[in-house]
Amino acid sequence: MNQEKSAEIPKKTSSEEKFTTTKESNNTTENKKEASQQMAPGEAIKLVMEQAKCTRVQAIQALRQNDRDIVNAILSVVSEPSDEAPAEQAENNEIFIPEWIKNEDIEIVMLQTQRKREEAIEALRQCEGDIVNAIMALTM
Repeated sequence: MNQEKSAEIPKKTSSEEKFTTTKESNNTTENKKEASQQMAPGEAIKLVMEQAKCTRVQAIQALRQNDRDIVNAILSVVSEPSDEAPAEQAENNEIFIPEWIKNEDIEIVMLQTQRKREEAIEALRQCEGDIVNAIMALTM
């Protein structure tokens, strides 16, 4: 005599479903924020510098303004006009060189094109580090 009992599972109301969905999305956002805040400060700065193609000072300021949220820091640097960079470069007499551009590559481009260091760096930056394309861009 098998009697199957049908267990009724209470259905969620629409307000309970909305609350659960909102709660889950808030947890995801909080987890991402916690993960970016757990990253070592140096790594976060480096990541912002590489992605936003900005100076170290700009990356630090953006991270401070955005409570160490890397994504928002990158977006804030990219969205604001870069009037500060040329003034800083003129004062320090140095320009920002992304880590992925090697000194050897800069010198090769300078030798082959007879151009200044700044021009070689800019060409390499525009050509994403491709030496041949950088040389072609400067000579054509």
